[in-house]
Amino acid sequence: MINIALLRRNHLIGKRIAEEILNTRSDDYGKAIIKNLSIFLSTKYGGGFDQSSLYSYTRFYRFFQHF
Repeated sequence: MINIALLRRNHLIGKRIAEEILNTRSDDYGKAIIKNLSIFLSTKYGGGFDQSSLYSYTRFYRFFQHF
């Protein structure tokens, strides 16, 4: 069974990251966004927000932009 709430959450997180990274020119800044966001979300909400997951959410958003 598909958890629509998690799909939507991951899509929205990916969208926010993609938009933030698109507004910059530096790859290093994009990496810093992912790293800092991972720490913030993990501290606030617990697991599931490591850096590789956040990159996956961003790829998910880019592939399904009109979800």
